[in-house]
Amino acid sequence: MIALEDFLGAVRSCIGTPVVHMGRTPGKAIDCVGLPWAACNMLGMGLESTRTYNALPSAEDMANGLAAYCDEVESGGHLWQVFVGSQARHIVIPSGVNECGQQLVIHAWGHGRRQVCQTVFDRRVARRWNIRGVA
Repeated sequence: MIALEDFLGAVRSCIGTPVVHMGRTPGKAIDCVGLPWAACNMLGMGLESTRTYNALPSAEDMANGLAAYCDEVESGGHLWQVFVGSQARHIVIPSGVNECGQQLVIHAWGHGRRQVCQTVFDRRVARRWNIRGVA
């Protein structure tokens, strides 16, 4: 079993990685689905790749990819599937709160800086997921 703090440490180590669709290499190229996948594999989980989606995946495509190594949960969650426009097609990782009490997330955000970053959370959550083997 991997500790949640170790998982979050691996995710944080990817901050600054350029965002590239279907990227899976920390420090080189990563996308929002690849970020938690890469963090898990950095910790020795040996997950199979989830490269089964196009540039604008549907919410179900995202959910199907996550279901390969995650279980959906009612509250909390290691990963959140969030809305971008009318579709839940982005993955963020809750990472704590800032000094103002605002929820922070780490994600591979393809807008603006186009890199993995930690930002204040500003999206609606569609689904919450826990990674099997992380506690």
